[in-house]
Amino acid sequence: MAAIAPPGSINLGPSGHYSLEQLAAIWVRAGGNAVYAPIAAAIAMAESGGNPNAIGHNTNGSTDRGLWQINSVHGAQSTTDPLANAQAAVAISQGGKNWQPWTTYNTGAYKKYLSGAQTAAAPLQSDPVTSAAGAVSGAVGTLSSVGDLIGMVTSGAFWLRVLEVLAGVALLAMGLMSLSGRTTTPVSVAKAAGRNASKAAVAL
Repeated sequence: MAAIAPPGSINLGPSGHYSLEQLAAIWVRAGGNAVYAPIAAAIAMAESGGNPNAIGHNTNGSTDRGLWQINSVHGAQSTTDPLANAQAAVAISQGGKNWQPWTTYNTGAYKKYLSGAQTAAAPLQSDPVTSAAGAVSGAVGTLSSVGDLIGMVTSGAFWLRVLEVLAGVALLAMGLMSLSGRTTTPVSVAKAAGRNASKAAVAL
């Protein structure tokens, strides 16, 4: 893979614009997963033409800035600094998983750059360093999901809901027994509730 200088030190030449290859590299350098580098580069090209100083003024009074045209509603993330702009794109797109905030994604305007971006980003995706970074990113996402599950199970609200379900199962069992004409002694109700509670617990 050709060495790419850090954003800001790249000689942009007379056009003053980044290429698809450079946009993909900036995305990865900003912490983006190389898997999403092609679509990230294609969207940046569609949004700004690769011009890091691109400014767009909207009818609602907001301003879009930089390579990924980050809107001013995002505060300091709306900047013309290439790397900071890319970092904002990584954050706003949830690491490349959600491009709905970008108009060029919703209209499909980015698609005309996608094939070229896939070719340009291929070296990044096959590079061991960026592949490892992508794996780490995926692992972190998995750990986050596990953390959410642990947080849910250890919360008081979760167990309160479980108790409510169990109480509902017990009442249902009593009602069904009454309708069927069977004796509803405390022992029989408890046994029935226990059986139904086990089924409910498995369903949870």
